[in-house]
Amino acid sequence: MAKLDERLKRAKAFLAIAESKDSKREAYKMAAAEIAAYKQESGCTQEFLARNLKTTKSTISKLLTWYESGFQAETPFLMDGDATRRAAVSHTKRTLREASPKQMQEILADLPDDAVEEVRQAVGRETDRRVGERQERARKGDAERMKGNPTLALFAFTGALGRGRAVIRSIARGYEDFQALVLDEDTLELGRDAYTEFRADVVLALDEVLEGSFDQAVQRLLDGEKEG
Repeated sequence: MAKLDERLKRAKAFLAIAESKDSKREAYKMAAAEIAAYKQESGCTQEFLARNLKTTKSTISKLLTWYESGFQAETPFLMDGDATRRAAVSHTKRTLREASPKQMQEILADLPDDAVEEVRQAVGRETDRRVGERQERARKGDAERMKGNPTLALFAFTGALGRGRAVIRSIARGYEDFQALVLDEDTLELGRDAYTEFRADVVLALDEVLEGSFDQAVQRLLDGEKEG
């Protein structure tokens, strides 16, 4: 802790210079660098830094953002909105790559709500993209292996049938539970209609796929609904 305490002492000294009448940009840079290093090494929050440096969380946030931007603005208090957002995004990316789960949570807690929402959406899009790519590679790999091995292809198909049966059984049990729990006749009738419609769609899709592809069967079902 001695090393970390020394960093705080130096940061206090640099802040005193920066906030004097003879404020110098270099003093702010040194203070920002020391604060960023302390935060990285200790994993502390901005509230902790503000309290120990006897300043505001807003000042700490601006110093850190300025530091992350590579000191783009003349001072940490002249950062434009776009520069602030670019720095926050850059900092978050690096943190998500290198930090522990606890440090990730602390960084996200320091970001404004709109930035957290942008991070959440970006993570969701990236996750969907990577999962889709992995699934597509797996599908192509499976298809290549099955081309020269009809037995393997048969096993894959019957395995899919087994999973389908399990889903159908689960739906049937769900309908039985629904009937046992609900006494109102109007609600029961709505449930029966939904179950009957589902059953008809499954049977129709399974029958029609023999005449073409599954996608064609689904399209015929959709076209029929539109006409109805």
